[in-house]
This record gives sequence, structure tokens and C-alpha cells, in this order.
Amino acid sequence: MAAKRKQVVRNGVGMPVARSKPDTPKAPAVGGPPTDRELARARTGRTVALVIAGSILLWLAAHMVGRLLELPIKYAYLFDLMALGALFWALVVSVQLWRKRNER
Repeated sequence: MAAKRKQVVRNGVGMPVARSKPDTPKAPAVGGPPTDRELARARTGRTVALVIAGSILLWLAAHMVGRLLELPIKYAYLFDLMALGALFWALVVSVQLWRKRNER
């Protein structure tokens, strides 16, 4: 039978409250600290997210400015192609990340 220790904890008012706690060691953290490979994947994932959000925001802004300045339609197509290129890059990199994560 494990011995119980008394732990003094302060409640919200500042009064000490005694609680019983079993004398068992804590379980180690699952997986430990992230490895360099995991950190690189996370960094790449954040980059993909920023590219997706940024390309959509720039695409919307370009179309709004194009209408305000009454630019020819060829510029709208140019903005569309640039946004599609950024989104295609994000899709390719996302699939690469997914495949690297699942290869075990």
C-alpha cells in the first residue's frame, strides 16, 4: 500500500487546504521533446499556412484595387494565375509533409 503524503495547497482566499496525494512517481512525458525533424515539419507547415492565407488576401486585395483603378481584365487573370501558382505550391508541399509524416 502506497504511503500518502499531505500536500498543503492554498485556495482562492489564501487559506491552506490539505490534500492527500499518493506517493507514486509521475509517468514520463510521451515522446519527449520534439526532434529537429519534427520542428522542421512544423516550420514548413506554418509556412504553407502563411502562403495560403497570404495568397488569398493578396488575391482579394488585387481584385478590389483592380476594380477601383479600372484596370484591364488581363491584370485580373494575372492575379488569378499568381494565386493559383501559390496555392498549387502549398498543395504540393502539404502532400509532401503528409507523406513524410505517414512513412514509418
